[in-house]
Amino acid sequence: MSPFLWDELEPGEQVVEIITVQGPVVVRRKREGIQLCKVYDPKKPPKFREVYLEPKLDGIRGIVVVKDGKAIAYSSTGLPHYNVGHILKIFEESAVLYPALVDNRTFDGEFLIHGIDQPEAFDVTSGLLRRHDFDERSLAIDFHVWDTILTSEFESKTCTRTQESRKISLDCATDAINHLQIIKVVAYRAPNNPEAIKHWTDLYLEQGYEGIVLKDVDGIYQFRKSGVWLKWKPFIDGDMEIIGAMEGRGKHAGILGNLMVRGYLCDDGNISPDPDSDSVPGGQMIECEVGMGKKVSDLAWIIHERVSISVLLGARLRKAAAAARSCSAVGYCAV
Repeated sequence: MSPFLWDELEPGEQVVEIITVQGPVVVRRKREGIQLCKVYDPKKPPKFREVYLEPKLDGIRGIVVVKDGKAIAYSSTGLPHYNVGHILKIFEESAVLYPALVDNRTFDGEFLIHGIDQPEAFDVTSGLLRRHDFDERSLAIDFHVWDTILTSEFESKTCTRTQESRKISLDCATDAINHLQIIKVVAYRAPNNPEAIKHWTDLYLEQGYEGIVLKDVDGIYQFRKSGVWLKWKPFIDGDMEIIGAMEGRGKHAGILGNLMVRGYLCDDGNISPDPDSDSVPGGQMIECEVGMGKKVSDLAWIIHERVSISVLLGARLRKAAAAARSCSAVGYCAV
């Protein structure tokens, strides 16, 4: 029986068949060589002397490397970012005017297009950064920068300066650049206590950010996932594997009710379709049903157009052991 043909169903019968999808295999590159966040756990607060608190943006991670007056942008996996020539030009011009502050430095942050609401802004930005040919829409992409190190430190993957010291360098550089599309992510220094963290988290959420990032004022940039940066957001998102489908019930009979998806919780706070060997809870599986309410004829569209999924914490999540079910890979929904 094909899961696309609901008229073959008997009354009350549900589809549990695996959906097989033909298409190219996507190789997932690992993020490495940059500082990555672990997840903040209020029940296990970090032992930081003080913290910098920043809003958690929903953009595309980017590294701008300035060396001898030339700027290049990379993704978190080391691939080049395209359609950011206007941003690189700003850094190159600033490197000539303020060599001590901008030249031979590497800037860490996120690219995000302005003038478009989320979640569309994330998707549009991501597509433009991967597109090799110029797209005029890319001129609205801004660079939100939150850290800077020397380019020699970035190349050697060694840094001895604290977050406090690097923040001073970042403040000086962004003040000198002074351009609307180079946006410094404002970090507020606060005592390391639950009350202050909750206050700023609530404030950022009210302002439309997706969460908060805590940074140890004495932390060193470590070029890997570590606890000197901690992030918290009220939902988990990521790529999940489609493992099946179910028909809607009652008035939704004959309509695709739910997609059944599976992913693995990583300690960077996101979900991956594959276990993360570097993740502390990397073996923790999450399975859930994602309500679609689509007609059967729309199923191919759902899969091929890579529907966005956000799985809310506590919303019908069920954790299961890897041996609880045996299902083959079938396709991906990307967040």
